[in-house]
Amino acid sequence: MTQFWAMPFLEAYRLFVWWVWLVPRRITVLIYNWLLNLDEILVLGETTRLWLAIEPLFGDYDWKGRIIGFFFRFMRIVISLAIYLGTVVVGIALLIGWLLLPVGIVLSIFGLW
Repeated sequence: MTQFWAMPFLEAYRLFVWWVWLVPRRITVLIYNWLLNLDEILVLGETTRLWLAIEPLFGDYDWKGRIIGFFFRFMRIVISLAIYLGTVVVGIALLIGWLLLPVGIVLSIFGLW
């Protein structure tokens, strides 16, 4: 049984663990799940494989179809990578914002910010 005088310290420790460990882990899992859902939509691996093999689009096997397919898939890869990068940047910003929120609150309370 915990002593009565130790309860505030125990609760402060639990708050610290929740703030610094549990919520950032949930944010990381959320970003990871977003990336997995994006991969189901954008299919970056398959697009890259078909781009490197210079497979034509829509079964057009002449040289024009292969050139159009090459450039189309290249742009799709570039756009997909930009979307993935944007998702990761948003996730990192959420993590940093969450961890710096108490510092901003304390600074605003004391009028330093």
